[in-house]
Amino acid sequence: MTPAGFGFRKRFLLMEMPILSANSRTTLLFRPARSLNGREVGPRMRPRRRFSMAAAAVGTVILIAAGFSGTGSLSACDAVAVDHAAVLSITGEELHDAVAFLADDAREGREAGKPGGQAAAEFLRGELEKLGLKPAGSDGFFQPFGDGYRNLLAEWPADVAADAEILVVGAHYDHVGYGSKRNTRDGPGLIHNGADDNASGTAGVLEIAEAFTVLGRPTRRKILFAFWDAEEKGLLGSRHWVENPTRPFDKVRFLINMDMIGRLRDGRVEVYGVRSSFGLREMLAGLNRETDLRLDYSWWNRGDSDHAPFFRKDVPYLLFHTGMHDDYHAATDDTEKINVEGMVAVARLVFELVLTLADRGEPIAFRSAAKNESAKDWDALFAEPKPWRDRTGMATEDYSPPESGGLAVRISQVRPESPAARAGLETGWHVEAVDGVPVTSAERLTAYLLLTRCPAVRLTLSLADGTRAERDLVLEGEPLRLGMQWQQDDAEPHGIVVTHVLSGSPAEQAGIRAGDYVFAVNGEPLNEPHRFEKILERTAAPFTLLVERQGRLKTVSVEDVRDATGRASPSP
Repeated sequence: MTPAGFGFRKRFLLMEMPILSANSRTTLLFRPARSLNGREVGPRMRPRRRFSMAAAAVGTVILIAAGFSGTGSLSACDAVAVDHAAVLSITGEELHDAVAFLADDAREGREAGKPGGQAAAEFLRGELEKLGLKPAGSDGFFQPFGDGYRNLLAEWPADVAADAEILVVGAHYDHVGYGSKRNTRDGPGLIHNGADDNASGTAGVLEIAEAFTVLGRPTRRKILFAFWDAEEKGLLGSRHWVENPTRPFDKVRFLINMDMIGRLRDGRVEVYGVRSSFGLREMLAGLNRETDLRLDYSWWNRGDSDHAPFFRKDVPYLLFHTGMHDDYHAATDDTEKINVEGMVAVARLVFELVLTLADRGEPIAFRSAAKNESAKDWDALFAEPKPWRDRTGMATEDYSPPESGGLAVRISQVRPESPAARAGLETGWHVEAVDGVPVTSAERLTAYLLLTRCPAVRLTLSLADGTRAERDLVLEGEPLRLGMQWQQDDAEPHGIVVTHVLSGSPAEQAGIRAGDYVFAVNGEPLNEPHRFEKILERTAAPFTLLVERQGRLKTVSVEDVRDATGRASPSP
């Protein structure tokens, strides 16, 4: 990385499990294997010079019982197994070996145009040849440019239509070499191997390319695998390709960028660009069920990696990045610090994403509004809630009386001819209790009054002269059902985003938080999010909501939270 400066795919887990054929009641037992119907589905052995390349065995089906048709064509069940064989062909051993080669001292930090960078490019060319991918550069796999720089490009499948739409899956393979004062943290003169930056992303793209050769079936869209050079010199490789594309740029529909994916911590992956197209968050959540990564989405369209030239040309993108660390652009960014299992999880998720986009029937559209959004816009959603339903005609605030130093809830406003005015309430009075329960904060009091189904409540008050009194407050309108606020998000056309949750509300007790997305009610997709409130009104409690938080889906049960008297149970 350059210094700064839908619907879910339904899939089976590939495990040892019996599956009954609908046609013949044949039992299929899935086990690690190598072929289906005489067709190889396991990974090709891809020996690399200087190190061994043992691939994990992944995918054969043992057929038990008669009646299986050996026609050579793949059934739907077989196709599922083939897809999972492709996923499982992405192994930690291969990822580690690729990083170890690229980040070895012999490559001298892979500076673009230097011998170490040239050696890394030759290694990648050899790997692409072994995979049988079709060259897609201007000179075989290479696209030379600048001062001895070379992008590498390969496409899959080889026989796709010339006018097919294109998905670009890329990573920069160069690093800073011996470094300079400008681009290193620890100064020039040492070899900066760049194991995480970006041998990790390069290895990830290489493994994903191999997984597609294991897949062995065509996809609707063409996939262009790109290894960018001279990223560390200012995104030169990706910028050069965008201005001098080796395939029709007007056919490019999406760009996936993997930059520093080797330091996964606490399962967290930073994901950028999720708002550059439509429904990406929902799609990723569905694909992430198996990898279970914590996807930390950002509205910031950072410009310091190779997606940026594409984004400027209105190509939607996703950038995957496992976060900064003390070894960034330092000589200590070495292979032994790589989280290999984390790389496996990220690469498998990205493969599933690419496969889903490549097979998708719907158009992939660019969302132009993303160009004007930033992280501040996300934060602004949660700054202040919109006015809640007014059932009392009064406003309250937390207040610390100077004479006591404690906390009190003070009436700050009473609207004329409101329930509060009719109850005789006045500004400046303190609310000590509701229905005999002490009031702990203005927020809790508001939640109690908005949620209770009782037609009236009794307030215990401290008046301006210090005396105590009680008043009955008759409430207007219906209570809130969930106790949360939400809004539609055009970037996620089949969901709503929760912006505020009342303390003690049914939403809070179900575990819903501000920032969560809701994609289904009682298992029914939220295809018309503008009708979410109407859907809730006609849905009896308890009901379920499919909630997404940081890329993880969870079904929560929501109940009307009441005590035996009909009051909201949380204390005010």
